[in-house]
Amino acid sequence: MSNNFVILKLDSDEYFKNNILSELSKIFGKMIEQTPAKDSIVYNIESSRSNKTSTKNNTYQPLHSDGNFKPNPPKIIALQCLQHSELGGYTKLVYARKIYNFVKDTSPSELENLFDINGIKFYRKDRNSKKLKIIEYNKPIFYRLENNRFGISFNPMMSRIESTKEIEDIYREISKFASEPKNQLTFQLRKDEILIVDNFSLLHARTEFPEDGGRLLRRAWYDGESNYDLNLGFLP
Repeated sequence: MSNNFVILKLDSDEYFKNNILSELSKIFGKMIEQTPAKDSIVYNIESSRSNKTSTKNNTYQPLHSDGNFKPNPPKIIALQCLQHSELGGYTKLVYARKIYNFVKDTSPSELENLFDINGIKFYRKDRNSKKLKIIEYNKPIFYRLENNRFGISFNPMMSRIESTKEIEDIYREISKFASEPKNQLTFQLRKDEILIVDNFSLLHARTEFPEDGGRLLRRAWYDGESNYDLNLGFLP
């Protein structure tokens, strides 16, 4: 994926549409168990009146990468649109390379600290727990990958983050930078389309849409262990 993402248009074959996410594992590697999904590695993203987690509501979802809480986050994510909303529900993408270069230009003395695995502590609610349980974990913002490539791990939707004042300030500045329309690619994923994204190279977001808009997506995560040269991650 030379642009780090691709959009596929599916034909009308129902069997193919129902099985496309599992078929993509032949290219993008093993499908990864998701949270809060318990019994399936395919997760429905829709507006629910009884479940208001970030994927189950109709409000704006900030730019983020997926699976930050996992020791090995998904390298590839696929979003299959079963029904789009006529109003809103637009996808936004921001290149991690732009964010890296922004930090390099504005806070060069702190850049190396963003690679420190213990540099930031995150706190998030355990969605699988009936009690109010908070999970703690450490993650860097940037990873060093193979072939001199880098990856990003970023999610401002955590309950809170804890780090030095300098890094916390940079985290907020990254969110602000990513939220500027001039730094984004914006489009509407429509029915029978699949968005496939390099999770190490792009942040993604969703705009608000009507609660009764009927928007429904299926999401899958892949480990990226492939016989194909996927060139995951970004070059600064």
